[in-house]
Amino acid sequence: MENNNKKSTAIIIAIIVIILIGAGFYFSYKKSGVQTGTTEDQIPLKNGSSSSYEITAINARHQYKNGKHIYAGVIDLPTPCHSVSVVATPSGTNKYTLQFTTKTTDEVCAQVITPRPFRVEFAAPKNITVDATLNGKPITLNVLEVKEGEDIDKVKFNDKG
Repeated sequence: MENNNKKSTAIIIAIIVIILIGAGFYFSYKKSGVQTGTTEDQIPLKNGSSSSYEITAINARHQYKNGKHIYAGVIDLPTPCHSVSVVATPSGTNKYTLQFTTKTTDEVCAQVITPRPFRVEFAAPKNITVDATLNGKPITLNVLEVKEGEDIDKVKFNDKG
């Protein structure tokens, strides 16, 4: 009889432990605010889903050399399967827009933030205004001016504060 009581007690304790573990997972998942769906500011992933990773600004080095503007930098993207392209387009008198576009491959990809370099060169007058868009939406463009005699690729943008 005592052996049956020990088995019953062990089973009850095991059930309670399983319930507590399940409740812990449920409440930690609920508290972390994990959401599904997309928002306008998220970067698209494969098959129309989206990442919760949001780019709020782009840091770029700028140099005016021999009648050309050069913008170069690195942008952090949500997966290694993402790439970035950039083109400069006139958007008014003495105004240009750097249009950044991200794309992803059809591969299944781990969501690991991946730095991707970008560079764009265009001929324009020296004193112009430049803004930026990311996937068609305006984004902050932080610019570090590089002197004409310096190598733009060796100048570091200190964005770590």
